Amino acid sequence: MAGIGEVMGGITRQRVEQLIHGDRAYARRILNEALKTGRIQRPPACERCSLESQRLDAHHADYAKPLDVTWLCGPCHKIVHPHHPGSRKDGHK
Repeated sequence: MAGIGEVMGGITRQRVEQLIHGDRAYARRILNEALKTGRIQRPPACERCSLESQRLDAHHADYAKPLDVTWLCGPCHKIVHPHHPGSRKDGHK
């Protein structure tokens, strides 16, 4: 069975992902620009478990709303995305 990149003319897997999930890239770009300019700020704690962390991930429930995010710590983000490789059911170690 041929890979999707081969079917689409030999483009890379990364480019296929960009074409299929362009809305994700757009949302991330808009969010990062808003963070840089101070339009929005990361909160000091996870919005799910209240763990204070320097490293919080922005979770988009809807990529069409790039500034509407839930700020999550790594373990909570894994709970929200249980299908990602390496994630645990409970998310915490």
